Amino acid sequence: MRYYILKDTDEPIRYEDGKIEVWRDGAWRNSPELSGVFSGDEPIRNVTEAERKEIEQLG
Repeated sequence: MRYYILKDTDEPIRYEDGKIEVWRDGAWRNSPELSGVFSGDEPIRNVTEAERKEIEQLG
């Protein structure tokens, strides 16, 4: 599973099974505005071009 960081926040969101979702106020919702990604104990890194294209295709 990959976790993405919302643009201009440090709030993690979950990317799984073709969905991009962010946890806010106890509910998941779609949110494609990403600036970074981490998985497990990996440090936060920028979204790769391949990941960005994959995300854009989902939208």
